[in-house]
Amino acid sequence: MQLARINKGFQKFVGSVYIQSIQAAFYGAMPFIIVGSLFLLLGSLPINGYTNWLTGIVGKTGLNALNTGYSVCMGMMTLYIIIYMANMICQFKGIDRLLGISVSLATFLLASPIKINDGVSYLDLTSFSSAGMFTSFFTTIFSLKILELIVKHQNPKSMSAIPDNVRKAFTALVPIFVIVAIFIAINYFFAATEFKTLYGFFSTIIQKPFTHFAGSLPMMMLFTLIEALLWVMGVHGSNIVLSVTQPVLLALADENLKHGAHNIINIQFYSHYMKLGGFGATIGLCLLCLFWAKSERYKSIGKLGIIPGIFNINEPMIFGLPVILNPIFAIPFVITPLVMCLVAYFATYIGLVPVTNGVVIPWNTPIIISGFLISGWQGAVLNVVQVIICIAIGYPFFKKADNQAYAEEQAKKQAAETKEEPTA
Repeated sequence: MQLARINKGFQKFVGSVYIQSIQAAFYGAMPFIIVGSLFLLLGSLPINGYTNWLTGIVGKTGLNALNTGYSVCMGMMTLYIIIYMANMICQFKGIDRLLGISVSLATFLLASPIKINDGVSYLDLTSFSSAGMFTSFFTTIFSLKILELIVKHQNPKSMSAIPDNVRKAFTALVPIFVIVAIFIAINYFFAATEFKTLYGFFSTIIQKPFTHFAGSLPMMMLFTLIEALLWVMGVHGSNIVLSVTQPVLLALADENLKHGAHNIINIQFYSHYMKLGGFGATIGLCLLCLFWAKSERYKSIGKLGIIPGIFNINEPMIFGLPVILNPIFAIPFVITPLVMCLVAYFATYIGLVPVTNGVVIPWNTPIIISGFLISGWQGAVLNVVQVIICIAIGYPFFKKADNQAYAEEQAKKQAAETKEEPTA
């Protein structure tokens, strides 16, 4: 009963309009983030002499062109997040999507800092990067909530005789005026404070402290433990935890990429050093099933799971073993990602492996290749060592389950043979 109540509570949290919208926003913006990172990676592969070789071919102009691909994709990720998030909220709330997206973009721009240089005003593009994500969450949700309230109290029948395009324009006037006026008032309030803008407030009071807090080793361990326990209980733990941690992990990777920061924990660390074969680092169990299983059951699971596992897809393992509510496999499923976190963290901390470069590559990039792309050959070697550790952690639990399955299969086989023997 208690487990069902907890499950229901988590499902309600994940199913809320705004959590789903944030998740949808990141899924929608992720191709832009990855493509932008890949353009930057093309100009700086972790191979000695590569950049100089490429410069000799395309020149500095060519390298700058590759950097432009990064700037308009990952460098402006917040704008794409706003568009996808606003689109999803409008779908849920039944609001005109183009109006909702436009209002969300306008309010974010109003909340962003404006700099003046030689009498010329311009927007600070820093706020369009990962630094503006938390501000964008507030401006989008708050402005669309106001828009929803105003639209509900409008009477569309009063303009039924007006052409549709004209009617839409006139009905949008009131909500746009009210929302812009509210954010101008917010600007006026913050201009008199040390924060200067709403963006400055969220950046100083919320985003920076939360990023530092959530990007620490103890918090990464805690989030990982919660995620693992949710999976074991039958709840999609990654959806829940990532809705909180993904903005932070992306921001930490972006700091490494753009500003040369040394954030050990970030989205690359999480995706490619902790999720070998998928969450729970199940690649070890997959290899054990494939090469060391005596039972036909686990041999089949290994064959089914190995190809997806190489690409960090582990549903065949989670539901085939199974992991959910299974006291044998739940233990390595919880322990292994925590050990992977510690191994990768201290290998980086003591300098055996370089801090990840901040390039966001697809989460399903094959193991070892992913380690190379984010930390050079040392990252690839670390992946190999981690796979060996995954196998070692999972072996006693796998052996126990495999022996049980093998004994059951042999018992069934003997029973079938006994039935087939002719009676005297």
